Amino acid sequence: MMKEGKRTSNSKLNTTDRVILENNETHFRFYKMKENCKNQFEAISMHIVCFVLEGEVMISNHMNNQVSVTQGNMFYMPKYSHFDSIAKNNVNLLIFSFERLLNPLDKLYFQSLNLLERSPEYQVVTLEIKKPLHSFIRFMHETLSEGIGDQYYYKIKHKEFFILLRSFYDSKDIQNLFYPLITQNIDFKSLIMDTYQKDSDLNALIKASCLSRSIFMKVFKKEFGITAYQWILKQRSKSIIYYASLPGASIKDVMYKVGFDSPSHFNRFCRKHFNCTPKELLRKCQTKD
Repeated sequence: MMKEGKRTSNSKLNTTDRVILENNETHFRFYKMKENCKNQFEAISMHIVCFVLEGEVMISNHMNNQVSVTQGNMFYMPKYSHFDSIAKNNVNLLIFSFERLLNPLDKLYFQSLNLLERSPEYQVVTLEIKKPLHSFIRFMHETLSEGIGDQYYYKIKHKEFFILLRSFYDSKDIQNLFYPLITQNIDFKSLIMDTYQKDSDLNALIKASCLSRSIFMKVFKKEFGITAYQWILKQRSKSIIYYASLPGASIKDVMYKVGFDSPSHFNRFCRKHFNCTPKELLRKCQTKD
């Protein structure tokens, strides 16, 4: 289902419009935006690929990335995100929204893209709409204008789009465009565990997920059953016990391995979570059967 704010006729969005995409099904729709029109799109449960067919639009997302998208280019916004748009002039858009990849080959392909080297910072990028996609878009316009379009049809066009994408675009370009989808396509728990091994900071986990902080917290609680903060404390406590139990371990060794920056910080943590000093905890771990 799609919810909106005020609407004008002919699918023209005015300055107070808010578009919420949450129907959990594949969908294609055309939109027109008037010059200086401001809109907020919310991808509650949908991924969005937006094709700029005419004009220029400035977009910014929840990660404060801002980019200008001109005619003949497309951009992507991940599930659970929102983005603000400002039309620099009259703009014509095709919006393709989908809940998940439908073709098993596409899923395998996107998993393989995660193995490619990528830049550490995710930025919203644009990609040129190449000639084969021109025919795809033109046919979509003709059929939708004639009132042709149901879930069966949309799913066929969904698969066709990704076939064209894999056939005519470089893997690196696809990876840059769909980076959040690639990471979200991996099991969320696996992503968290893999990232935590490299960086146990909460902000690092949020960054790796490509989700906003509030959405990340909700997804984390749903997947793990506890809050992210509680989970990190639990993992840290487990690590302390593990390293303190190693033969010949010292307080300094444990501090270094677990990532405490000062003895006083480590002492406070042990007193709060183990009800003893680091020295007492080390002795208990070293003498236990």
